[in-house]
Amino acid sequence: MTVPITAFWEMEEPAGNSRADSYASYDLSEATNNVGRAAGLFGYGADFDLGSNQCLYHDDAALRTDDFTLAMWMTWGAVAGSNQWFAGRRNLIPAAYTWDAYRVTSGVISYRMQANATTYTATSTSTIPTDGTKTLVVIRSDESGTLGTAHKMYLDVLFGATHDAVSTVYHVNGPDSTVAPLCLGNIRNGAAGYASGANAVIDHAAFDTSPWTAADIAWYFNGGAGRAWPWVVRQSPIAPPVAQPIACAV
Repeated sequence: MTVPITAFWEMEEPAGNSRADSYASYDLSEATNNVGRAAGLFGYGADFDLGSNQCLYHDDAALRTDDFTLAMWMTWGAVAGSNQWFAGRRNLIPAAYTWDAYRVTSGVISYRMQANATTYTATSTSTIPTDGTKTLVVIRSDESGTLGTAHKMYLDVLFGATHDAVSTVYHVNGPDSTVAPLCLGNIRNGAAGYASGANAVIDHAAFDTSPWTAADIAWYFNGGAGRAWPWVVRQSPIAPPVAQPIACAV
């Protein structure tokens, strides 16, 4: 078994560089300041400092889908006196907000979605460790069901034997595909990152344009050991060709 992905960022590059997409061509650019490098789950990861306005992003319609999964291995630093945004499609200037994710001051994680001026939130229950423990954070959106009853957002936080799995139904169409780039380590504030970004290292980040299943998450978590790249990517099923009649001259 493997998981489906649209993009995959190993985050091995030295500080101050873009982060290459190891699967496709959706490289992450730096919005401002040099994103550092520190030890991750495998080799190195992108090191974000709170208050530095650091942000990695890619702006492409292929990553602005209603259905999606973002799965990242994270090593968290100390909890600060303000929320710490670590992912999202949100820009403060000009205002554009579809979804974002952040660690709140109590140490738990919140994932929010906004559509038609209504905000929906899923929040984990466990405090995220800051002792170097590697944490897998998985954010998903699923609009395959009926609007108002089965459009769902999911937040999974896994470390050690802990697995927080939270879901919330939202009653409007989800992320607007026309606004805001995908950002990691922060959200955007015009051309720069927001002042209150993550105090964390992000490593082996996977993105897909479909919501992963619970089995996909369990496979990627691998009991806390993760899955070192490269691995064979599971492709979506391809329908067999349909035989077409051939006209014959009489």
